[in-house]
Amino acid sequence: MYDNHITKFPASWAELGAREATNGQVNGTNGHVNGATNGRHNGAVELPAWFLEGKAVRTVYGLTPLKDALDWPMMASYDELAGCALWMGGRIPTADETRSVYEYSNALRKKEEAERKLGKTVPAVNA
Repeated sequence: MYDNHITKFPASWAELGAREATNGQVNGTNGHVNGATNGRHNGAVELPAWFLEGKAVRTVYGLTPLKDALDWPMMASYDELAGCALWMGGRIPTADETRSVYEYSNALRKKEEAERKLGKTVPAVNA
């Protein structure tokens, strides 16, 4: 969003009011989430403070400041994912395509299990 100057918030985000934005402890957070300090640990460029301020992520526990949720798994709506896929030059697979991938991986898993149980032996044959 920052790099592409996108201003529309994802559905899982909310804008904090002035009171919540100035309170450093929205939803009881203190800058430490899941044992790590807030910030990006994946080598990405740090986002400027003005971009992070006033934004929160919706959780089952209430709003959590965006700066504390940067390392969390991504949540997005279908429309957001479809837009991202289109922007990246791709598309979201159809239900049939997705099902075929799962069926293929399940068949491979069953084949590997059979090979593990039987080994690569040659059956004895009477001549």
